[in-house]
Amino acid sequence: MRRSQRAETLAVDRGPEEPKLEIACKPNVAGPQRLAGSEKNAESEEMKEQAQREEGTKSEIKSPNGPTRWRQQIINDQLIEVVGFKSLFHLGQVQVGLAKPVRLCQGRDIQLVLPQEIPLQIDGEPTMLQAETTMHITWHGETPVLLASDKSAQTQTLAAVQQVLATAYSRGLLSDYQFAQLANEFQKRF
Repeated sequence: MRRSQRAETLAVDRGPEEPKLEIACKPNVAGPQRLAGSEKNAESEEMKEQAQREEGTKSEIKSPNGPTRWRQQIINDQLIEVVGFKSLFHLGQVQVGLAKPVRLCQGRDIQLVLPQEIPLQIDGEPTMLQAETTMHITWHGETPVLLASDKSAQTQTLAAVQQVLATAYSRGLLSDYQFAQLANEFQKRF
């Protein structure tokens, strides 16, 4: 039986600098930095954002639903990550590792409500969304990605183990901690 999930509804406010959105099913876009970061970083970022809110600092991009705990990003977990950037300068800082993007939401069924015109990238493809846009985003399917193959038995075994771990994690059979520990141990042994 399939469990239904509530769609997230987010409001994006325009501040003095124009905000940008990135919607991705992959960890990296236009650089080596992981846009959604890691679970450990998620909690510290939420604490920093909470401290800024308490100091009265207004963020250009915010979620009325409050901070949420993000699962570790895995390319085949069927989850979509939506992150925001406060400006092009902020995007540049994120791409070189000097800043973190603003985490908006993560899920399989997402609804974005954008009251003003806003630049957007979806899996690296840029576009401009018109004002009063409502987007409903769901995961639909996977596209195979071609990688250079290493034919050694050791590499093939590690790839198979990683696939089994990723599948177990995406089905909820492993917690974030269990997945990270098992992946780390297998990585050490191969």
